[in-house]
Amino acid sequence: MYADEGVRGVVARIALNSYTIQDFGDGTALLLAGAGTSWPRLLNELAPLGWGGLEFGPGIPGTLGGGVISNAGVHGHDLGQVLEWVDVVNAPQSEEKGVAPTAVPPLGVVRYQHADLDLSYRHSRFRAQRRVQFDQQGYPITAPCKLIEPSEIIMQLGVRLHREDPQKLRMAIDEHKLYRKRTQPPQQSAGSMFKNPPDDYAGRLIEAVDLKGMTQGGAQISERHANFIVNVGGATAADVAALIKEARNRVYTQFGVELELEVELRGAWKVPET
Repeated sequence: MYADEGVRGVVARIALNSYTIQDFGDGTALLLAGAGTSWPRLLNELAPLGWGGLEFGPGIPGTLGGGVISNAGVHGHDLGQVLEWVDVVNAPQSEEKGVAPTAVPPLGVVRYQHADLDLSYRHSRFRAQRRVQFDQQGYPITAPCKLIEPSEIIMQLGVRLHREDPQKLRMAIDEHKLYRKRTQPPQQSAGSMFKNPPDDYAGRLIEAVDLKGMTQGGAQISERHANFIVNVGGATAADVAALIKEARNRVYTQFGVELELEVELRGAWKVPET
C-alpha cells in the first residue's frame, strides 16, 4: 500500500507474461513462466490442458512474480510448495541512502533455487528487510529504502506441475472462487491485512475485540471479514493506518498477541495520533 504523499522513485512493470511447459513424459512438467504472468489467467489456461499444481489460487490477484515475494497461498497451500527456482535481476548498490556507489557493478541475473528462497508462511528472502515496524503508539512505519528498491527483481519462475483430470481441476478452481466470494468483502481492499498468528486467525482476534465494522474516514474494518480493511468511499492511507493501529493495539491488550502486517507499505507513513 502507498502513503498519501506517494513515493519518490521509478515504477517498473514486469511485462514478461509468456510461459512454456516442459513435459517430462512421466506425469510431471516444469512451467517456465515470466514473472508478469497473471495467476488467474494461467489457471484458466492450465486446467483444460490437465496440468495441476496452482489450482488453489484462482482468487489470488496479481502475477506469479508478485506471489513469490509473499509466498502467496490459501487453505494450507502456497506457491513455495511447487516453486523450483526463480531468476532475478540483481542491482548491487550502496547501502547508504543518498550516497552514490564509487563503482557501479553491472547488472546481473541470478538464479535462486528453492532452498535459497527462505520460503515460509507469507515470507521469502525478498521480504527479509521489508518487515513493517510500529511506533510507540502502534502506527505502522516502513522499512528504510535503498537507492534501488527492490534491488532484486524477479524475472522468471520454474514451477512444478503434475497431470490431473481437467474436470477435477475445474471443480477445484470453482470451489476456491466460490469460497473467496462468500467469505471476503466485495469492496476494494489491499487483501488480508495481518498475518495469522500461530494456531489462530487474525480475523477472529480482531472480531473478538469488537472491531468488525469500525470506520475511520473512508476506511472500514470489513463487516464480512475482520482481517480486511475496505474502502467505503474516499479512504486515505491515514484512515487505514488508524484502523491498523486500533486493531493491533486492542488485540495485543486483550490477548497478548502481536499481529504482524501481511501487506507491505511504501512511502512515508507518518500518521499523527488523533
